[in-house]
Amino acid sequence: MLIVLCTTEIISWGILYYAFPVLLPTISSQTGWPQAAITAGFSASQVVACRR
Repeated sequence: MLIVLCTTEIISWGILYYAFPVLLPTISSQTGWPQAAITAGFSASQVVACRR
């Protein structure tokens, strides 16, 4: 059970962090926001999440 939980946790964090750079151009083109602003927002959300 612990091995399954550890594996799914690693995969879910990997999807979270590796999907963002892949989706960044699409998000930018659909919203019209600069990629730097989107990346700053993502970084800020991670800082807020760590402080909880």
